[in-house]
Amino acid sequence: MIIISSKENENGATDAENALQRIAELILNEDDGGSSAGGGVEIGKLVNAGHVAANTIRLLIAGSQAGSLIGMSGQNIVKLRNSSGAMITVLAPNQLPLCASAYESDRVVQVGLL
Repeated sequence: MIIISSKENENGATDAENALQRIAELILNEDDGGSSAGGGVEIGKLVNAGHVAANTIRLLIAGSQAGSLIGMSGQNIVKLRNSSGAMITVLAPNQLPLCASAYESDRVVQVGLL
């Protein structure tokens, strides 16, 4: 688990946001380079909770943050999907990997290719 925090920045992205973007770039670049992380799974293919397809990142969020991400009737997550072109899924509690089960309310957001 990686914890990223920083002070707010009124002039743009925070240091935490920049760090998260750089981490994502490193992970996705490694997946594109043919590392064994993808395990030969077709890019963008959904896989079970224990495995992640290449070009997919999972984020552990507090259950209290899931509602803000999803939005009323799913409006926020639909907008994010449409504007980013990414597949964004908030995994159901029964789909959480064992390492994400520290708090029953924790949720996992999976971001990958459509």
